Amino acid sequence: MNQQTFEYIVAGAAVVITLSFLIQAAMMIGVYSSVKKLNKTAELLQARAVPIINKMEPVVLQVQTTVNTVGATIDKISSQALDTFDKVAVEARAISAAVSIVTRRGLFSQKMNPSKSAPALTAACASATFVIPQILTLTAISRPTFHVPHPATTLFTRRQH
Repeated sequence: MNQQTFEYIVAGAAVVITLSFLIQAAMMIGVYSSVKKLNKTAELLQARAVPIINKMEPVVLQVQTTVNTVGATIDKISSQALDTFDKVAVEARAISAAVSIVTRRGLFSQKMNPSKSAPALTAACASATFVIPQILTLTAISRPTFHVPHPATTLFTRRQH
């Protein structure tokens, strides 16, 4: 390879490198202008958002305080509910055990008459004339039927004097 060909190759490479630098510079200018426009848009949005954020900050703090208070209250109520549930479960088991035992007094074929008995304090205060034993029974009551004659039949019937 002679010297002149070598110089042409080096000159061509220099032209390619120069063109690539110019293209890179043009792209950087384009990116810079885009970033500048984006920055202006962001500043406008920030200017509009800052007053809204400043107005929302006390509300957010109040909500945060309320959430913390409600959380503590929910924990307290949950604890109380669990304690109450445990007590109710114990009472339910006791009631279930009491109900499961059948109480029978006397023979079912005989009538049971209540007696004049009461606790000692009540019995001492009560008057014997006002304490009357009662037998409470459930009876079916039927409706009485009334015969009301039709008005037309009363016109044509004779009166008996």
